[in-house]
Amino acid sequence: MQPPTGKCRESAQKKVVRQTDMLETKEKIKTATWSLAEQGIVSLGSFVLNIQLARSLPASEYGVFALVFSYVFLFQHCAVSLLFFPMCQRIAACPSAPEAPLVSVTMALCAAVNLVASLLLAGVLVLAGRSDLAAAALIFSLFWQMQDVLRRCLVAASRYRAAISGNAVTYIGQTAAVAVLMHNGMVTLVETLCWLAMTSAAGCLINLWHLRLPAPVFEGVPGLLRTYWRTGLWGMLGGLLMLLRVQIFPWSLGLLHGTAATAALQAVLNIGNLTNPLLFALCNTISLKGMQARSAHGNLPAWQSSRFYMLIGAPFIIAYCALVFAAPTPVLSLFYGSQSPFLADTLVVRIIMLSIALNYVADTTSAYLYGVDGGRMSTHIAFIGLAGAAVASVLVWPWALSGAAVAMLAANLLRLAGSYHYVGATLATTTPLELPHSDAREARRDA
Repeated sequence: MQPPTGKCRESAQKKVVRQTDMLETKEKIKTATWSLAEQGIVSLGSFVLNIQLARSLPASEYGVFALVFSYVFLFQHCAVSLLFFPMCQRIAACPSAPEAPLVSVTMALCAAVNLVASLLLAGVLVLAGRSDLAAAALIFSLFWQMQDVLRRCLVAASRYRAAISGNAVTYIGQTAAVAVLMHNGMVTLVETLCWLAMTSAAGCLINLWHLRLPAPVFEGVPGLLRTYWRTGLWGMLGGLLMLLRVQIFPWSLGLLHGTAATAALQAVLNIGNLTNPLLFALCNTISLKGMQARSAHGNLPAWQSSRFYMLIGAPFIIAYCALVFAAPTPVLSLFYGSQSPFLADTLVVRIIMLSIALNYVADTTSAYLYGVDGGRMSTHIAFIGLAGAAVASVLVWPWALSGAAVAMLAANLLRLAGSYHYVGATLATTTPLELPHSDAREARRDA
């Protein structure tokens, strides 16, 4: 038998490379599909809930709900940034170390943080004269935050099917409960928060059952917290700046024009929020996969992986934004009814759709940056966005809702420019960034 010639060997190698690339592409598409399905239940359930409450509650009460949820989301971000993502970085930096004990103690720390945040929320409501909401809001905040962080643990382990079961009970359950309340004419903010608390508690128990975590061992927790703080500080700061950028508009509208104006902005944002399942799913995937690729191969493979996921979602975002931009009145009527006062906000809807398209690119790029450097550069981008939003928010005073929409658009333009500047900086970097490697050394020493 004749030995293979050089051309034959080269052809065989190219065939192996093509097959490997096809398998990697299929795996990425499979990951993106499951991630979208998992996140879709979360975002779609939240979207439907907001539509139900916007239709059923007085505008002032719906505005209160929007502010309560923004508070809960703010503290959830702090817990995720300071505890959850540093845990994921630690696992990615040293895959050979056992995961379950680290996950268990991290979840216990998250529970402690969430309890403090929920107690603070109850205290704020009492001081604001809404003591009727305090108990229900406290329980809802505690269980919703724990359900969410346990869901993230399952997603980080690529256990999307397990996460979907808890999501279904939590988010489909809450919309079903509110639908029953609507049918019986019993929708109040207190009743709504009680049902949200119950469905979140059920989802939390399901996620705990799937994870089957061992009892947490708190030996070495002070050192772990120091590592988490150092690792997660930039991500937390970036997220807080991002949340401040988003929340500056509903709060300024509420202070200057009343909670009904806040409700009107939320009603318009609900339409844009239909893109959240895709956006959140891809951002979570980009950060985690980029983190793993960065730790194993460097920044360029991490960017190539991230760009693949970004391009998957871009056609859907563009198509949806173009559709709503072209026909805002039918869309508003579909969501809120033909007699809704929100139908007058067509110009605002068009501006928000442009902002949503820019936000998609800026957010997914920031997710890549978060994965490769722990949040330093994404924090800089978030600061640029906040500064732009703060300056442009002066438009809220004379133009109310329209001013807020223009200010959002301006802030996202600045974020987009900043994000691509920093992507170039990461691809030009040949020296390994310090953060993942310092964590790797500590993880190996602890293991």
